[in-house]
Amino acid sequence: MRRKALQNSLEHCSASVQRVVKKRGLLDRAKLPLGVPALRKLVRAAGLGCSAENAVGVNVRGLGDSAKCNVVRDALNSASPSLVCIQETKLRVLDNFKAKTFLPQRLAGSYLVSSSSGSRGGMLTAWDPQLFHPTFHLSSCISRRHTLTTILSATDSEQIISLTNVYAPADHRDSPEFLEDLHELLDHIQGA
Repeated sequence: MRRKALQNSLEHCSASVQRVVKKRGLLDRAKLPLGVPALRKLVRAAGLGCSAENAVGVNVRGLGDSAKCNVVRDALNSASPSLVCIQETKLRVLDNFKAKTFLPQRLAGSYLVSSSSGSRGGMLTAWDPQLFHPTFHLSSCISRRHTLTTILSATDSEQIISLTNVYAPADHRDSPEFLEDLHELLDHIQGA
């Protein structure tokens, strides 16, 4: 994450969040990117009511083969992530039955999918519903060619968590479109 962008976004946060971030010096270091421990502290400081132990992002290069699905599921079970962002599923259609072949059981019911285009792309974002329940629920999503944004909203406040799964184009000729999509997301994404 870009530290300056986070610092600028603090102006929209409550005074109490701003005080905690400043007191703990969460955004003071010049080191980029923002590390997982600092991000966890920031989430706690914002009072989001969740404690994500870890997240996994992986380019699986296709999930059509059952043996590969088993390997992915075993790796995810070992990592025990709370959030998973998978790129390049190469799946045009993904139903619950197929999701259970590569996702751990606790993640197999809470996911969003962006279908592949032929043998390219395809993304999946999955989350542990117990991590966010009962405080947060899926409120919307934005699916673009190279991004899948999941938006979770609090049921008891105005807090929002936005998570964008990115599958950058391999062909640099697609970079302008990719960057434009990212820029357009700024108008639609709120929250931590």
